[in-house]
Order: sequence, then structure tokens, then C-alpha cells
Amino acid sequence: MSETAMLADHAVVAKNDSASHENKIHSDDVAQEYGFEGALVAGVTVFGHIMHVPVAAWGERTFRDTRANVRFLKPAYDQDRLVVSGALNGDTMHVECHNDQGVLLAPMDLAPWDGTLEPIEADGERPPSERDVIATGNLHVGKRVPTHVVTPDLDTHLGLCELLSDTNALYFDGATPCVHPLWTLRECNAAFTRTWTMPVWIHVGSEITWIAPIRVGDEVSVDMVPLTQWERKGHEFTTLGISFKVNGQTCVDVRHTAIYKVAKR
Repeated sequence: MSETAMLADHAVVAKNDSASHENKIHSDDVAQEYGFEGALVAGVTVFGHIMHVPVAAWGERTFRDTRANVRFLKPAYDQDRLVVSGALNGDTMHVECHNDQGVLLAPMDLAPWDGTLEPIEADGERPPSERDVIATGNLHVGKRVPTHVVTPDLDTHLGLCELLSDTNALYFDGATPCVHPLWTLRECNAAFTRTWTMPVWIHVGSEITWIAPIRVGDEVSVDMVPLTQWERKGHEFTTLGISFKVNGQTCVDVRHTAIYKVAKR
């Protein structure tokens, strides 16, 4: 039986940034209308802080043949002090993010990828449309969105590292360092906002399969299909299937879940 080994904690003060301003849940007045204490820090930013622990332990291996599942159970608020802790049990890792009051905000589990990848199936192309306000009627579940091509540049990458105060050498060594994983989940959010107008929404979790790292300067093809839609407690949810390819090969596969219509409390 494998013994559990505790990893070094990581503490940081969470803050919002300009990239989250389009989503009004990241402003005090709107967040309070929905029953929250104040402006929510973007889930992808919390994820960026969480990733400090696995990358400190595993380095580039984190992004090779690994599957992670992160869930956002409670919100982080602007200027909250976050503490990220982790434990290794054999070749699996469990990471948790708590606030200063000890409330569990987000757990994440990482394990070796078993080599299977459920295909992101589509039954046609999404009909051409403007960026309408997202609604059940225009999700078009099962319809593929046109491929988006993007290249992570060095300035953007370094800006993410600065936002997170992340100084791991993995993100700075060589001419084409590994792109910070925050970039990938930000692009998942961008798949939403390129397709629909999203006034108020909440990212609640992602399952991420890393096959190979994405590097600064890579030309990345992003394909997206809305996979599901459901309602719970007045909230309306959807999961996007998103694949990131470099030179025709899938590097990262994400199942990205959000509440696209938030019920007021």
C-alpha cells in the first residue's frame, strides 16, 4: 500500500484582473444581487493558483499523460487569502484550496491518464449567428463551433505568471517555455464568450486531460462542441467539450462546465 506524502503549502492573496471584467459576477454590485458577499474571483484564476502545487512537485510531467478534475465548490472573493495544499499517494495527487477561514473552495485530483479519450462528438456545424445572449434555445448542443486558431505569445504568458506570482522555472526556461495552464482554461472561457454574450455566469469545474504541454509560440487549434445542458436548483448548466491541437495532434482535452444562467437567491 502506498504511503501518503504531504506537499508544501502555497499561500497567496486572490485578486481579480481585467480579463474577467466582461462577466459581471466579478463586480461587487452584481455579485451581491445574486446573493454573494462581493466580487467573485474567476474560477480559472483560482485554478491557476492551485496548479502551483502539482507543478512544484512534478514539473513538466504535470502536462504529460495526466488527467485532472477540478471543482469549484465555494467562491473566492477579491483579496481573499488562499492556502493550497496537496498530498501524493503513489502516482496520484489530491490538491485542495481553502480560504483563510478554512472553507474548502476547490478540490482537484490528478492521476495518470489511461490513454482513453472520449471523442467530442458533433452532429453538424453550429448555424451562423451573432453573439446572442446565451440561452437554452441557442446552445445548439452537439453542434461544432468553427475552429479557432490562437498562438500564446510570451507577453501574455508572462502576464499570467505575474498575475499569479508564479515564478516556477518551468515557465521561464528556454525560448519556448511551457505555457501556464491558466492560459488553457482562459481559452476555454473564451470559447464561451466568442460564441455567446455572457452577462453573468459561473465556472463550476473542469476535467482536463493533458497529453503534451502547449508551449509559447505554438499555433493552437481550438475546437469546441456544447455537449450537454441541464437545470438544477434554478441554475442552468452546460458542459463544453474543447480540444487543443498543435500540428494536428491533441495536446489538451477539456470538459468545461459552467452555470450559464445563474438563479438569483
